[in-house]
Amino acid sequence: MVARSTAIVFVYHTIVKVNPTTVALTFLLGVLILSASWGLRPAVCTAIVAAAAFNYYFLLPVGTFAIADPQNWVALFAFLVTAVIASDLSERARREAHNANERRRDVERLYGFSQHLLSSDNVAELLNAVPGYILDSFGGKAAAVSLPNRPDVYRSGPGTDGLELLFFYSFS
Repeated sequence: MVARSTAIVFVYHTIVKVNPTTVALTFLLGVLILSASWGLRPAVCTAIVAAAAFNYYFLLPVGTFAIADPQNWVALFAFLVTAVIASDLSERARREAHNANERRRDVERLYGFSQHLLSSDNVAELLNAVPGYILDSFGGKAAAVSLPNRPDVYRSGPGTDGLELLFFYSFS
C-alpha cells in the first residue's frame, strides 16, 4: 500500500515532473487497482496515504500539509471521496460476483438433483436413492424421506435412526 504511493511520489517528484492532476489520477488508478484486488479497507487506507502524499509533495506550499489555494482543498477532497466511492463500488461488485457464483452452484446442484430424480423409472428404487442424492447434492450428515400416506421412512444410511426432523414437505 505505502510502497505504491512511495513509488508514485518518487517517480513524479524526482524523475518526471508532471502536473498535480496527473499525479492525482495516478494515485487514483493505484487505489482502484488495489481495491479491485484487495478490497475496501486496504484501498481506503491507501487513499488516505495517497491524499497525504499528494498534499505534501504536490500541492502548494510543497513540503507541508498546509494548502494555500482553496481550490486545492476541493481537489484533495474530491480525490479522497472518489477513491473511497470507487473502492466501495469495487468491493460491492466483488461481493455480488461471489453471491452470483454461489447461486449458480446452488442451481447446478438442484439441476443435478433433478436429473437424478428423473433418471429412475422405478419408484421404490427412487425413494431409496433420494436421501443419498440429497446428501451428495446438498451435504449434511444424514437424510431421510417420508411420505405422508406411507409409514416407510427412506434413509441415507443405517446410522440415521436418530435423525432429527429438520425439514418436512408434504406431497399432497
